[in-house]
Amino acid sequence: MPTAPKNRDLVTYTILCGSSAVLTAADELPGVVPVVEIHIDSALNKIPTATLTIADGSVAEQDFEVSGSRWLAPGKFIEIKVGYDGDNATIFKGIVVANSHQIQESGSLLMVTCKHETVRMTLGKKSRYYTNMKDRDVAEQLLAESGISDYEMITTDVVHEQLLQNQVSDWDFMMTRLDVNGLYYSVNEGKIVIAKAGTDGDSVLTLTFGSNIVSLEAIVDARTQSTAVLGYAWDQSVQDIEESEGEAGLSAYAGDQSADELAEVMGQAFEMRLSGGMSVQELQQLANAKKVRQSLAKIKGKVKFSGESAVVPGAYVTLTGLGDQFNGKVFVSGVQHEIGEGNWMTEATLGWEEAFFSEKIFPEHPVSFSGQYVATQGLHVGVVTDLIDPAGKGRIRVRLPIIGMAEDGIYARLATLDAGNNRGTFFLPEINDEVIVGFLGDDPNYPVVLGMLHSGANPSPIAAADENNEKGYVSRSEIKVLFHDGDKRVSIETPGGRKLTLDDANGLCSLEDATGNKLVLDDGGITLSSAKDLTLEAVSSLSISAPQLTIKAEATAELSANGSLSVASSGITEIKGSLVKIN
Repeated sequence: MPTAPKNRDLVTYTILCGSSAVLTAADELPGVVPVVEIHIDSALNKIPTATLTIADGSVAEQDFEVSGSRWLAPGKFIEIKVGYDGDNATIFKGIVVANSHQIQESGSLLMVTCKHETVRMTLGKKSRYYTNMKDRDVAEQLLAESGISDYEMITTDVVHEQLLQNQVSDWDFMMTRLDVNGLYYSVNEGKIVIAKAGTDGDSVLTLTFGSNIVSLEAIVDARTQSTAVLGYAWDQSVQDIEESEGEAGLSAYAGDQSADELAEVMGQAFEMRLSGGMSVQELQQLANAKKVRQSLAKIKGKVKFSGESAVVPGAYVTLTGLGDQFNGKVFVSGVQHEIGEGNWMTEATLGWEEAFFSEKIFPEHPVSFSGQYVATQGLHVGVVTDLIDPAGKGRIRVRLPIIGMAEDGIYARLATLDAGNNRGTFFLPEINDEVIVGFLGDDPNYPVVLGMLHSGANPSPIAAADENNEKGYVSRSEIKVLFHDGDKRVSIETPGGRKLTLDDANGLCSLEDATGNKLVLDDGGITLSSAKDLTLEAVSSLSISAPQLTIKAEATAELSANGSLSVASSGITEIKGSLVKIN
């Protein structure tokens, strides 16, 4: 393990700058450029920044010569190497993003601001769908779209059926996906490294009080620790709450009190309750990520020492001579380099913030702990694209036009009047219908269709009126179920003219068809009328009973039996005709 000596030899640096991403010795910044200071700032899940302070500007010449040379103009690629006695190592690679002039009493300066190329990912808010992808796949796609290919990335396990990026920059979205996986982004010698947070590694440097520590601020804070990290999420497939408890999986760490011992000081568990739902695997992953974050926040602070390129975000350093409370191996989450006036100093940020990226962006939001960048508050318009859920979860697919009209969209649960095991109302919208979509817990990955919408383009089948007497349902083929409060009438009607009416205003029930056949029940009795033939047929027997019975035929009438026939009367039996023939 290297130990930085108190004194180093001559500090040397090289600045390469050119129009190509591949820089060579021929691109070295001319020695005539008076660089006053170089400041480099890099940290986990932050875009590395380099700032060059250059003496530039002449009152006599009325010009800024270095600025005018365009050696360091915005858009140029830049690489900064620093070391001792010419043995230089790359500590920054990126692009020039800004030039500024400063005029002070002490002189004039050109300030050159440089960022790693991932700065492109921060520009503009974007919306898109991801289907059947791992988070590694998502990160690779985002990096590729920004023209970045130099990276090293750990694999991820969970395949997401669907993910929604909604009005979020590619950078912010990638950070949240890394967070929930317990991963971090760092840059080492210009190469992106996406690795597992808390993965034990060898210490790259020993820092000792009285030897090579220039300054130090360190704190052990019991408030950063929880007795347990517990995750709870609703699982619709089993209709129950799933539970997970986070595990840090860290070995020896600095200090004489473990994270678990410090957690007992407060005695509080950290609970994450998600109404949207997560798979058991995702929930466990999230709980583990939060527990690791807390463990790495046990000791936080800053330590300054002579310049050292081996110390990078994501590395470990060993502290000694500070007493049992701070001695030991500590995680480094950030590094700053200051080069100027022949000196090179490095300051390392010890420990890591226990809060996720999303918790710092939306600290007031109740589910920011989930790692989700919340950008889906409120209701959204959707267009139905599919009614069949391949996963068998009873969802429908909805396109969100504000995200894009070319994609099929995401699968959403459908709110209805009543729902249960093999019961409830079943009214699916039609494909291309406009619907209103909300999100459980504001999580864009858990949408719910709350209802359907009429519009000028898709008007209601019933015209609105202030009396508001008519209500009902009309299907795609114009099957109608209508309610009329004014007449206290209910009707069911098919497009073929078949109609059932229950009418309190007129005191009747009627059943009719388009041919003129009709059955009416009213206070006068029952009327059955046929536009053509009327047939009464029974498999067993047919009985007709009434105080009076009249059967009348306008032409002929026939009464026959295949067996015996009996005509009887308790009174007079009368048979009349112009001619009566018996046998």
